Amino acid sequence: MSQGHGRIVEIEHATVSVPLERPLQAGSLRIELREYLCVRVTLDSGTAGECFVLTRGLDVGAALADLFAEAAIGGGPERLEALRSLVRNVGWDGPISRAASALRLAFLDARARERGEPVWRTVGGEHAPSSKAVVVIGYTRAGDDPGDADIDDAAAAVEAGARCLKLMAGAAGPTVELRRLAAVRDAVGDEIELGLDVNGAWAVAEAHAALPRLADLGVFVVEEPWAYEHGLSSFDGLPAERPPLAFGEVSSSILELEAIANSGLVEYIRGDATLLGGAEAYRELAPALAASRCVLFPHFWPELHSHLVAPAPAGYLLECVLPESDEFGLARLISAPTALTAAGELVASSGPGFGFALDWEWINHQAERPPTRSPSERSD
Repeated sequence: MSQGHGRIVEIEHATVSVPLERPLQAGSLRIELREYLCVRVTLDSGTAGECFVLTRGLDVGAALADLFAEAAIGGGPERLEALRSLVRNVGWDGPISRAASALRLAFLDARARERGEPVWRTVGGEHAPSSKAVVVIGYTRAGDDPGDADIDDAAAAVEAGARCLKLMAGAAGPTVELRRLAAVRDAVGDEIELGLDVNGAWAVAEAHAALPRLADLGVFVVEEPWAYEHGLSSFDGLPAERPPLAFGEVSSSILELEAIANSGLVEYIRGDATLLGGAEAYRELAPALAASRCVLFPHFWPELHSHLVAPAPAGYLLECVLPESDEFGLARLISAPTALTAAGELVASSGPGFGFALDWEWINHQAERPPTRSPSERSD
């Protein structure tokens, strides 16, 4: 296979729904499946790279086809960087940011595979990144009350090597969530770190009132205790006694994440490469993170983020779920989901690219519409 010039000759993408074995409940929302846009990019050398992004019900495929695919054909790294710069500060999570990110990440996978190296080396890492894993537990199964599965999930995670757990909040208020956290703490002991992900479900006032009580439980982080949309003014009057806070998982703007870090009010930045466009975002965020001493805590997708954090400042966390729980349906979609080590860490693959493969035979069968292929005849 020739090395080629790193130019894209074909883009294939399909949107696929992955049924969950155990439906989840989030307030009045019942989640029975996860929907992904799957992208495969082929270079002029014949090397292909691929990636996936969660759609959250958005028509990400249409955004890719209408805005990016034609412009990307025949282009290389410079063309893809120009496309990223068009949307790098869109600000809010949406189909445009997800489409741009999916295309760039698939292209990055292809370039790494073309070189026969892992993505973490392509983006400038000297060694395979290894980070303490934060295992997500406590998703509410449809028909259950919040908390029914917490203890079993926590025990399974600790047995698998986890030293840090993050409890997903249900539809309940602070009183119920504090009770759930206390029960998990009693079950796993004081040596296991605990965090709480509220997903913006509490009002600002009740969240502020709950923070000292959460601090008493020794949680290492509270993620989005109120909705991100309220802005920095919602931090006015924060209690002196509070756990570290995490925000940013729905932002597609590097400038916005820099502002959050520079505020001095948030200790963990939840930047998601499937919204921000890839490893370049973490490189650009690095000065603000270092200056503010914020910890990078990417939003899920360990198969991707385990590589992409290579340019980030030292000190970051990665999250995952236990493979048997599969709340995101990735076991059906991809080969080799990132595994938790016995030491409670996530280590980036050292194989070519991201180290996983999409099951395109299954995708082609499962997709509602046939995969879309961009013309491969064009060249610069």
